[in-house]
Amino acid sequence: MEIIIEIEEKPINPRPFLNILLVLLLVFPFLNSSSVPLLQDLHLKEISRTEKAAFLIEKAGYTPRKEIVEALAGQPEEEWNLLLAIAIVESGLNPKAHSDAGAVGLMQINRKVWKLPVRFLENPALNMQLGRAILHHYLNICNGNLRCALRRYSGGAEGYYEKVLKIMKRLER
Repeated sequence: MEIIIEIEEKPINPRPFLNILLVLLLVFPFLNSSSVPLLQDLHLKEISRTEKAAFLIEKAGYTPRKEIVEALAGQPEEEWNLLLAIAIVESGLNPKAHSDAGAVGLMQINRKVWKLPVRFLENPALNMQLGRAILHHYLNICNGNLRCALRRYSGGAEGYYEKVLKIMKRLER
């Protein structure tokens, strides 16, 4: 199954960094690679999944609480923006959120519809995993159409797709 989302991507231009490096080498020709270990061993530190998830949650304007970071980090990375956007729209990233309709947790899973205990649904990792599975179920029914799947996920809430997409676009920047 393929999820189709239209988002404009802007390539990163490495030129400014290279220009600065060139200027430094020209201005300070007496420096060689042995006197500047940074230039000799320029290695980028690998960022862990939990660090990436925490950064994304901060970027969305929320405090990256451990249980929410771990819930997001446990999902496929290519779906993080979508899942995080849904969780923000559904619960404001509150793992203990309850609605009058019987929805519970980050992804607001309806316990009456899905016949699951509240304690299960209040677990952020399980709730997000279940929300993802439900979303994929709706994507299958809708032949990969995200608008249709989100309409089903939200129970037909007006403007839901637009809210989720707006948050996703903000996270993409």
